[in-house]
Formats: sequence, C-alpha cells, structure tokens
Amino acid sequence: MMQRFILKTALLCALLGCAVLYGMETAKQGMIDMRGLNSPQTEKTSFHFNIPGLADRGAPSADGKTSAKAEDNIEARVQKLDEIQRFNPFSMAGEKIGDGLSGIFRHGIQAAASLFNAIVNAF
Repeated sequence: MMQRFILKTALLCALLGCAVLYGMETAKQGMIDMRGLNSPQTEKTSFHFNIPGLADRGAPSADGKTSAKAEDNIEARVQKLDEIQRFNPFSMAGEKIGDGLSGIFRHGIQAAASLFNAIVNAF
C-alpha cells in the first residue's frame, strides 16, 4: 500500500515538474512572438495612423511609409542589440541548456507515458 502511494506521488511530481517546464517554454516562445523576432506581422502592418506632429519622428505617414531618418535610427538600434547579444555567452549557454533539458524531458515524458500505458494495460 505504501509503495503504491510513493509510486503515485512520484508520477504526480514528475508530471507537475514537466508541466512547469512546458509552461516556461511556452512563456519563452510567447515573449519571442511578442517581441516580433520571428513573426511575419513585423513585415505587414494592418493599420496606419496619421497623427499630426509624429511624421517627423518616424510614425507612418498617409502613404504608410516611415521617414528615412527613423529607419536609419531603428536599423542602428537593431545592429547595436545584435552586437550586444553576440557577446553574451550566458544567453547562448542558457539556450543550449534549455534545449538539452527540453529534449531530456520530452524523452522522459514519452517513457513515462509508455510506462503508464503498460501499467494501465496490465490491470
């Protein structure tokens, strides 16, 4: 009876741990999508607002184009951010560790599912 309780508790803890890691991965992907790094929406905008006084700051004008000065400024900022991220070893190490843990847990979940399936089919 005690062994059964420990088995159930261990399976539940493993399931909850995997759920937490899945949530973290989903949140990471949501942040990437929110930043617009891999989104096709960055190239296509649906609405162009023509607000007086903002056209010189890079807001879209009536024809939907931004000023060249704003584009240069944005390109310079993007280039600067790329350089900063290029020299960040912790980011790359964290990404590799995260990918490795995701793979480990993916295989662990598959093994736990097959084990659980074998236990259920045994009874």
